[in-house]
Amino acid sequence: MKKNRKKGSSRFEWLFDIVSWMIELLLWIPQLLMVPLRLLFWMLRGVRKVIGHLFDGI
Repeated sequence: MKKNRKKGSSRFEWLFDIVSWMIELLLWIPQLLMVPLRLLFWMLRGVRKVIGHLFDGI
């Protein structure tokens, strides 16, 4: 009887691992898409400030 319980629990552990991995993947996809956009936004913002400071000096 104990062997049957272990087989059943390992099946559910495997299922839990798959579901956990899928949820984690679904949470990471939007982050991976947004990071390049955030970096581009911050870089353009920095370049704009540098250009603004250059024209303030003229």
